[in-house]
Amino acid sequence: MLNRLKSWIAKGTDPILSSLRPTNQAKTVLSESDLQCLKELQRLPSLGEIPDRNAPQDVCDAWKHAARMNAVRSTLLDMERLGVSFMFMHMSALSPTSRRSHAERSGEIFTAREVIDFWANPANRVNCKCTLLVVLLDDDGKPLIPSIGQRSKA
Repeated sequence: MLNRLKSWIAKGTDPILSSLRPTNQAKTVLSESDLQCLKELQRLPSLGEIPDRNAPQDVCDAWKHAARMNAVRSTLLDMERLGVSFMFMHMSALSPTSRRSHAERSGEIFTAREVIDFWANPANRVNCKCTLLVVLLDDDGKPLIPSIGQRSKA
């Protein structure tokens, strides 16, 4: 991958820069599942204002869920525009109150569909402090940094 990036830069064909030019279109990398996710995420309400620190927990949980799903939507759109393959890494806060199911997912890599399905269950949203990281994939669909999952668990 590094050699490919050097080659693109040497030729002046950097895919990220070229995708920003209106005359060049990035290749489509989103799967049918990702495209379906995008359609579902388009129906999200706007975030509105960040809840006040004294707001009820369900209001805070709803806002955090909307923020997560908006981040997934933005990532899907950006990666499609740039023609980049990716997945999401689940990162648990690993706090004393972390649920076992959330802690076990920490450092694991998931598709957009799997992320959306996980948080579609309202029980997974309650008091959740987890976040997502974008993991870029090589041409074989493997993380560019193969040990990223293990590093996150160390």
